[in-house]
Amino acid sequence: MKFNSWSIQALISKKLSVLTLYAAAGYGSVNSTADITGTFTFNANQEGSSPISVTNPLAMSVDNSSARLTGGLRVKLGPFYINGDYTLQKYNTLTVGTGLAIR
Repeated sequence: MKFNSWSIQALISKKLSVLTLYAAAGYGSVNSTADITGTFTFNANQEGSSPISVTNPLAMSVDNSSARLTGGLRVKLGPFYINGDYTLQKYNTLTVGTGLAIR
């Protein structure tokens, strides 16, 4: 197995009392390769059947690169906060979360 990825991103934010708005623009790339190599023998466990041998049953590769734009917000309620953002990219993503800030 081999996995390589990288990303670069520029961020900007504006805090307004309990609300923080943010935006980002960036570019990312990922390359993944997974191979199962060798010879594998399977027994069907049925009367009269022969074992089946399979050689190098899996070879897959994924390459993905795309630009992305993100917009989001964070609302702070005392020590708690709620955040959410949406990212436009090859595979769009919606992210929501909650947290507790302890200082």
